[in-house]
Amino acid sequence: MQHTLDDDAIIKILKVEMIHEMDVGFDYIDNLLDETKESGFFGTIIHQIEKFVFVYFARDTTRDKTIKQMDIIFSAAIEQKNGVPMQDIGKRMFKEYLHNDETYHRCDKAHSKFGVIIENIKAGFESRIMQTTEILKKGKGSTYGDLIKTTFSNKDEAKQFLAGQLQCVKNEIDVLTSNPDILKVPVAKKRILEIIVKGYEYALARVYSNLDEFFAS
Repeated sequence: MQHTLDDDAIIKILKVEMIHEMDVGFDYIDNLLDETKESGFFGTIIHQIEKFVFVYFARDTTRDKTIKQMDIIFSAAIEQKNGVPMQDIGKRMFKEYLHNDETYHRCDKAHSKFGVIIENIKAGFESRIMQTTEILKKGKGSTYGDLIKTTFSNKDEAKQFLAGQLQCVKNEIDVLTSNPDILKVPVAKKRILEIIVKGYEYALARVYSNLDEFFAS
């Protein structure tokens, strides 16, 4: 019989898993840059610029900010579990969450589509809180897979619950790819957008693959 965990124990499991998946994603993108670099002297120069942009502007800063966002979500989920309305949580916590969002910082705030980016970041913020709250309420066991299986009755329910959050990310990517001028990066903008899309597709595939594994056991 799976044992009941307190909030801190569940959050510890979630955080370890989320950081692991983030690092796996970063490694994938790093390898992708190496595997798809152009040949020749010019290609080598561009590749070094791309690697610099990825390490300096993405991996290092995004990792720290994403972990801060995780902690905000965990605190918010505990409050929601204890009956605090989402509206009140948003008023106090969304600003800090937004401040730690890399897309927010890398976009031109004067762009006509910037409001759409903000709307989707906020929708994703609320979706992540609701998902985490459900896990805090129902999750049992000693692994991330245990928590998912005991929170959701089946794989389809888990996928449906994740759909809102994943759609928010997809909406942001659609804005970036259809309006590349919104993105503020020093070089290789087209290339970076391609990598963002491939990174999302890889992360999506891992989410569904992990769900398949969890509910197969």
